[in-house]
Formats: sequence, C-alpha cells, structure tokens
Amino acid sequence: MASPVRSPALGAYLAVARAMFPAVRAWGGWRRVGGRYEAMAGRVGGEDGGVSKCGSRLWVHGASVGESKAGLLLAELWLDGSGSESGERSAVVSVGTASGVAALEKAAAESGGRVDVAAAPHDAPQAVDAFLDAIGSPHIGVVLESELWPALVLGAAARVDALMLLDARMSAKSQKRWLGLGLAADALRGLGSAFDVIASPDADMRTFARAHMAGDATRVLAMPPIKALGALGTLGSRGRGARRQGGPLVFPGPWWMASCVHAAEMGLVARVAQQVRVAAPEAVTVVAPRHMDALGAAVDGLRDAGFELERSLILWSEARGEVPPGCAVVVDEMGVLSQLYAAGPSGVVMGGSFTPIIGSHNVIEPLGEGAPVAVGPNLGAAAPVVDALRGAGVSGLVSVGGDEPQAASEWLLGELQRDGASAAAGRAAVRAEVVAWAEAQVAEIEAVLRVGERVAKLRRRE
Repeated sequence: MASPVRSPALGAYLAVARAMFPAVRAWGGWRRVGGRYEAMAGRVGGEDGGVSKCGSRLWVHGASVGESKAGLLLAELWLDGSGSESGERSAVVSVGTASGVAALEKAAAESGGRVDVAAAPHDAPQAVDAFLDAIGSPHIGVVLESELWPALVLGAAARVDALMLLDARMSAKSQKRWLGLGLAADALRGLGSAFDVIASPDADMRTFARAHMAGDATRVLAMPPIKALGALGTLGSRGRGARRQGGPLVFPGPWWMASCVHAAEMGLVARVAQQVRVAAPEAVTVVAPRHMDALGAAVDGLRDAGFELERSLILWSEARGEVPPGCAVVVDEMGVLSQLYAAGPSGVVMGGSFTPIIGSHNVIEPLGEGAPVAVGPNLGAAAPVVDALRGAGVSGLVSVGGDEPQAASEWLLGELQRDGASAAAGRAAVRAEVVAWAEAQVAEIEAVLRVGERVAKLRRRE
C-alpha cells in the first residue's frame, strides 16, 4: 500500500465528495451505482469476490472501450504468467462508460470468460470502498493512461498491495494546466505518489512524471504501449461484412472510414468525402464521431457534401443489409469500431490528428485488422506509438496534409481503386507487420507487470 504525499487540495476534494455522496444516492445515483455493485458482486462470486486470500487478484481500470479492451488483454497476459497453473490468479477489468461495459463483457465472453468485468464507481470514498469490496479486494491495481480520479486512485492506494499507472500519458496542454495552479500541482504530486509504478512509452511523459508526480518510492519506467496487445488479440473477419446488434450491415463494394472524428474536424472530413464522391461515386463513406455530441456536426457536414438524408445519408442504427453504393453512413452507436475495422475498409482517416487540441486516437486497432490508416499532423500523445510503428516498418501508416483535404483524398482514392486481390494482399501484409511488432513488445510489458508483482509480494510480507 503506497503512502501518497499529503495534499490539502485532495483532502478538500475527498471531503466534498464524501459529503455529497448521500445526495447523489438520494438523487438516484444509488440505484445506478448500487445496482452496479450488486451486479459486480454477482459476477465475481459474492461480497468479497469469493477470492482465496492466498491467491493473487489483478484489477485493471480504463476510461472507455479502447483502453478497457487493452486492459482485458493485459489481464489475460497476467493470468497466463507464472502461478496461473495452480489457479492462484484471477482478474477483473473496470471501465467508466456504459458502452464500454457492454463491449468489454462481450469481448471477455468471446475470449473464454476468464476475466471479470465491472463498471467503475462514482468518484467518492464510500463508492470506491464498496467497489473494491465488490470486485474481490484486488492485490494489484493497474490504472491505464490518465484516469486520475482522486477518490479512486487514493482509495485503491490504501487497499491494494501495489498500484501501477501504466501507459501513462498527458498532453503538453494538460501538463501546463496541472502546473499552472499551485493547488493543482500539489494535487498532482499527491495522486502521482499514490502509485508504486508509473510507466510510459513517452520519454517526455517519464521526465514529467519524475519531476512532478513521483513520490520517493515511485518507480518511473519505460514500457511499450499496452494497446500493442490489441493487435495480438484482434481476430479480424476475412469478409466484408460488419455485424452489429440488430442484424448484419454489409459493404459489398469499396468503402472508407473517418474514425473518432471530432466536431472541429468535420469540415475537413466533409470536404474529403465530397472529393472522393466525385472521383469514386460508387464508394461508401463511413463517419464515426468520437463522441455522440458530434453527431449533428457529422450529419450537417455530409449534407453539405451532397449526401441526402434518407436517400444517400443513413444512420448506422437504422441501416439493414447491404449499404447502397455511393452512400454515407454516420455511426450513431458507441463500441462498434472494432466491428467496422474488421469489415475491411479500404482506408481509415484517424480523427483527433487534424486538430491541435486533441491528437490522434488509437491507430493500432485498425492496423491490426490490416486496414491502412492515415493520420494528420497533430499526433499528440499518440506520437510515440506512431513513431514506434514507423520504426518497425509498418507500411499501412501514412501521414496526410493538414487543413486541406487534397492529400487525404488522393491517398484514399489510391486505396479505393485497388482491385480485390491487391487490397486483400495489402491488408494481410499490414496485419502481419503489426502483429510482428506487437509480439516484440510482449516481453517488455510482462517485465513491467513483474515489477508490480514484486512490490505486492514485499508489501504482503511486511
């Protein structure tokens, strides 16, 4: 159990969160939060999870679908480590969104049901304590990327034997925001020192963590991106059909996808769609907003590009059967990106990379399915991953322009016009390159996990 640096700001936050929680419960949050506890306890076998106290239990927490799926693969990697033969290990993965829970439960079931799934608690001390009881009082906790919820982090630090922040990331803007106020900087040190291990693929992030987050006992380590495991866990459909709840949605011809698009990027995406439509009128355009509040911008942008509602512009949730040639599909459901990537897009334009505020989203998942990916000039926290993939010679990852659509349009047209055999061979080559790169990262990820295991064992002996 770590000993975080005391922080007046964090103390005040926890006091307010504790005081407000009864109101949250009375307002109706208890049915939502409390119901999740009951469901989680049932999934792990009882109030304390039915876990043998001589065994070892891992808890991994991610913000949403992408992080939690990487967390699921991390948990399975840990279960397969030493000690698993005697049945001494168990694992649970939590996620902070409802769509994430649904997607993760499905993925966990498909991979054999060895890992339990839980919804993350409301960030209040009472909720976190009940959550940790319900998931079986884990011995090792892993928080992914930048999920620094104070009650969750500090509550876990007081309960688990070793707490790790893996794949740690924070944009330069976020770093400046944390350090801009004395109280915020004080709180960041309090949160960072709660971790026994902080590991990141980004050298700049490791430098920042050593200077502004780590406590005296915190180990700051280098590691590969955990999402590399996603390439190994990707099965990939070999056909051209994307399946969703309610029936199959099939793309019989060439199609491309703008993925994880933010509202600020929709103008550019719409211009790309317009240019592609002129040059390749049979191609289908698929736009998946990063958040549902960008749905209106997606629809409006595609209408401006010449697509007509109910004729050539359709919603994913309302589509059935084959998508007509030349149409645009707006994805209005969360948690379906993996299905779309597996369905064989000719190319994926990755959102977040065309706005300086955000930075590119996860490129490993589509590349792991063999889909070529284009990124814009603003990679943000994804830069180390993109650099690593390029360094490994992954051929399906390209950079295209900035504010002008021409480069992206020309790249897409080149991919859309490849014949079936050439496109299939290209996808197979990209998939093989990404899998080879990911396999090379496994040993390093396992080594970081072993550091956490050693910390936990030492704490149990104290």
